[in-house]
Amino acid sequence: MDHIARAADALAAAYLEVIELPADTLGLIFAVFDQGDYPYDFVQPPVAIPRAKLAWCAEHGRLGDLWMPYDPPDFAGAELAYPQVGPELEAACRPLIESEDEPLGPLYDALVARLHAALGVLVLHDHDRGREMRDQLADQLSPQELARWRENDWLERSRVADAVLDGLDVVLQARTTPDQAAAIWRSEGTLRFSSGLYWGVRGQELTRAIEAPESDPAVLLGLLPEGAVSVTVQDLFDVWHDAQVADGAWLCVLPHASQGPRPPVVFRDAAGAEVQPPPEEQRGWSFSFGVSAAELRDDRGAEEQDRRELLARMTVEPLWPPDTQTVPEVVSCGYTPTEVHDVTLSDGVLSVRASSWRLGDGAAEAREALEHELGSSRDVARALLDAQPFELRLKVSGRMTRFTALVALGRWAAAGQFVVITGFGALREDLELRRFRLD
Repeated sequence: MDHIARAADALAAAYLEVIELPADTLGLIFAVFDQGDYPYDFVQPPVAIPRAKLAWCAEHGRLGDLWMPYDPPDFAGAELAYPQVGPELEAACRPLIESEDEPLGPLYDALVARLHAALGVLVLHDHDRGREMRDQLADQLSPQELARWRENDWLERSRVADAVLDGLDVVLQARTTPDQAAAIWRSEGTLRFSSGLYWGVRGQELTRAIEAPESDPAVLLGLLPEGAVSVTVQDLFDVWHDAQVADGAWLCVLPHASQGPRPPVVFRDAAGAEVQPPPEEQRGWSFSFGVSAAELRDDRGAEEQDRRELLARMTVEPLWPPDTQTVPEVVSCGYTPTEVHDVTLSDGVLSVRASSWRLGDGAAEAREALEHELGSSRDVARALLDAQPFELRLKVSGRMTRFTALVALGRWAAAGQFVVITGFGALREDLELRRFRLD
């Protein structure tokens, strides 16, 4: 049994000893703000949400407040008892405290599942490193209940996009995720667009036949060329999708994230003949992005000066496997005016990027790193979409660290919170990284 499962079992048993459910409880919510650095971070007071609050929120358009513990005041949840951290709980949680990872998200994923099974009510948490509350609800509702909640739009989601759309003169809109929407709207005599609406969004002016902002899922939109009345877009799986069309504009959402070159777009007139967009729209477009290698050295004197400046501004420890025979080179750096916070070493086969800044989502970082290595093409994009992320544990500076790994087209990438590794051939599951002295 791993450390998270052991701690979740101990915490569930401790909570079940002290929790007393109020009558007519819809569910419990754990508001988790800590990161798991101390023993008492692992116990939070559960708040009981009354079943009557669901009907009230649905009636008053306040479903975004359903799982807010204390709002509105007339339906404030009851804060329940929670266990004290004694030697047994501390011993169960100690391995998670000593881990480099932030354990509370996965731990509370496991804990709420155990408490739901034992108590028979919904049990959720809101830690941003765990499963989305919408997914937690889907796990716990029966198929019939889930269908009812979906039909009534009771499942947890942000209502921000709904509120923004209500205040716009919308031409076209499409829901991209439960929380977000893409839209084209009129504003002061112009058309504007956004692939993901938020509070206070201004959007961008729509001036071209094809716009392809990076997004997940991929959103393409634009102005109809003269004579065009319909638009189709081909996704990475070679399926063609009809776009929405209205008032000289079009909008299409694809069933996958932006990846690789811009998808093919075909405009047609009323007779079905193809209409070409303006010439300036024929230029290439790519969703890929990456950091270029630093190659600003004219001679050996300049190279030595660059090396000294790099060492003086270094705020990150470069990492490299101690058992390799090759000597790596610095192929890229991330700079601010006062520091070098991001360094990538490579020997042409293995590449290790270390950062003093926390990186983003592991699967996204690994996918980006592979695309940077493999190039931007439809074949690469399809392979990366099909690649399934999996968990990998590697030793970094003497500590076991959790990575998210991907394998595609003979290359692999593994991304952690501060490290991204890429390599050729078989994935090395015994890889160890230690500090590499550039001087």
